[in-house]
Amino acid sequence: MALAHRPVYHPREGSIEEINYWFKLENNITVTEDWVPFELHFTGDFDGNGHYISYHMNLTQADIDTSIYQGFFGFVTTGGNIHDLEFMNCSITSDTSKTLSRSDGGSTNIGIVAGSGYGTNYLTNVIVTNPQIECKISNAAIGGLVGTYFEGSADNCVVRELGANGEVTSTDGLNGASRIVNNTRGALGGMAGRGNIFRFRNCRVSIELRNTSFDSGEDAMGKVVGNSDEDPAQYGTTAYVKMDKGSCLAEGALITLADGTQKPVEELTGDEMLLVWNFYTGQYDAAPIVFIDSDPAQEYSVVHLTFSNGETVRVVSEHGFWDYTLNRYVYLDENAAQFIGHWFFYQNTNEDGARTESRVQLTGATVETEIVTVYSPVTYGHLCYFVNGMLSVPGGISGLFNIFEVDPSAMRYDSEAMRKDIEQYGLFSYEEFAEYVPIPQEIFEAFNGKYLKVAIGKGLTDYERLVELAHRYEKFFAE
Repeated sequence: MALAHRPVYHPREGSIEEINYWFKLENNITVTEDWVPFELHFTGDFDGNGHYISYHMNLTQADIDTSIYQGFFGFVTTGGNIHDLEFMNCSITSDTSKTLSRSDGGSTNIGIVAGSGYGTNYLTNVIVTNPQIECKISNAAIGGLVGTYFEGSADNCVVRELGANGEVTSTDGLNGASRIVNNTRGALGGMAGRGNIFRFRNCRVSIELRNTSFDSGEDAMGKVVGNSDEDPAQYGTTAYVKMDKGSCLAEGALITLADGTQKPVEELTGDEMLLVWNFYTGQYDAAPIVFIDSDPAQEYSVVHLTFSNGETVRVVSEHGFWDYTLNRYVYLDENAAQFIGHWFFYQNTNEDGARTESRVQLTGATVETEIVTVYSPVTYGHLCYFVNGMLSVPGGISGLFNIFEVDPSAMRYDSEAMRKDIEQYGLFSYEEFAEYVPIPQEIFEAFNGKYLKVAIGKGLTDYERLVELAHRYEKFFAE
């Protein structure tokens, strides 16, 4: 639809209004009072028409609890497009004498343009001049453009003269010390606090980042993107930020079907019932496949895992295995050698056709460059399955498992510990969860969505990460 046929936005002097889909800015705007970000999940087109917006936002505890997304647009969802617009002398502040944090333990995303967003080509010719971000927030991602930004791209964007004192902190419940911990993913960046598959073309960043609370070993700070590991020499031209897709299994991996037979992962159709382990009952069970994600044949770093019974599993990026030594799933990746000697769950069928399980040790982990196709099945309700006989979970879904304590003698959830966790943190209803992560109810149920409130409460994941997962897999949700 051509822009000329879209509704025209007529701003009132000193204010801006929420319009459902389309905006066209006809005048410069200076917001005269503290701005409260849109609650709208913006999916339309904002045509800045070459004008600028200036605003000040002073975050309070009430603001943080009301919305995860702190920025002029709040949350820009897939397909949202913002272009030909300048943000001039905008500021986001909080009372830096104390640390603000979401009461539910979730994270906060802070950006001059938007708190969070994803979608293709949604920032074009956006200039941010002299932004000031002076915040002290627990569990946050802070960026000059966008706090968190998924699978998006920025073309011809500029962030200049940024002063950011982004203290992203977390309170350690063990010793009361103020520090950053890895699972909060604290991140500060000139363009974006965190991001996956960013494409920055002809963008410029001229910034000074200041911080007092970052742990360089655990947290992320970057001139372009907080969690970027790219060569700084690329900044200001084109910078690609790697996406952790948690790829999973190389072709040839054998998946156990419910009847005990095995099929190569690349031959699965998605209609099969797979053998799973039911942690509610402590027994074998069967579950349908929710979907099978895949990545095309190309060159990957492939991790060859060798076990004491002679089984070898090839993993790309990461894959989870049940570790008896630690009594939980662990992701084995390029650093898998640290788990050598640990005991893992192995399932087999004896001469009488009965299922048996045993413990096998990881004996080797090597990395080789190969051209392979990668597959990642997910099962309904249980998430797990058996690959080459090893009880496992797919990569890239950390926070969706290891939620409850397992009784190792019975290989089932400890019912009393589970009851206490639910009593402490509560359960999500579908309606409550969908306010933050808009997914169909059948997907909510397939991924045990009600228990994710416990996962968030324990710091295993947060709303931001769940939105990221929903976006990654949304192609499988289409009806």
